[in-house]
Amino acid sequence: MQNKRFVILLDNLNAGWQEAKYVGLYFPKKKFVDHAGVSLFSEIEEVKVSNDGELDLAVEPGNYAVFQIKLWKSLEKTIKPVNYGIKHYMMTTLSNIKEANELPEL
Repeated sequence: MQNKRFVILLDNLNAGWQEAKYVGLYFPKKKFVDHAGVSLFSEIEEVKVSNDGELDLAVEPGNYAVFQIKLWKSLEKTIKPVNYGIKHYMMTTLSNIKEANELPEL
């Protein structure tokens, strides 16, 4: 979070991910019990593809999408998980992010 980038394995992305303009951070309930959900988002500045050898944090071999982001912003309210979370990622609109109260609304 502090280095203003978000990294995800390319194999976990579906068609259309290149159209994203923003990213949001999901905090899983298992680790962030009282703070679980989506509470931060940012506009994407640039996306690069890097292999695992170029990244100091890669845990799985492969190619990664590295999203350089502008600045993490807090949502007015955390979007709460309801009976499930987010495995790798999901796509939605900025207006949905700003209006949703629970994950199923995304």
